Amino acid sequence: MAIQGSGAAGDGAVEVAVGADGRVERVELAPGFFAGDHEAAGELVRDAVNSALDDLKAKLHAAGGSAFDALDAELDKITAGFEKAIGAVADDIAAAQKRLDDLDQ
Repeated sequence: MAIQGSGAAGDGAVEVAVGADGRVERVELAPGFFAGDHEAAGELVRDAVNSALDDLKAKLHAAGGSAFDALDAELDKITAGFEKAIGAVADDIAAAQKRLDDLDQ
């Protein structure tokens, strides 16, 4: 089963589930939810979504903390390699420009 965050607000009047990609997958509203203050209703939906996102974040961290560390280390290696390659390209461009300048003289 995929990791999913869930949250609720208003004593369960609003329940929300979000997927691992952060998209809202489910919203459940108690009967008569919109009968009251619409501004308060919006705040309850916001609170339920934020609660679900917090839950998802905690679950992802617990499930894959070491995986995230490994991905972070791999990204660091890729970044270092990219920076080295860009440096070599910049050096090659500078050398080519110098040769062109020498030809013009």
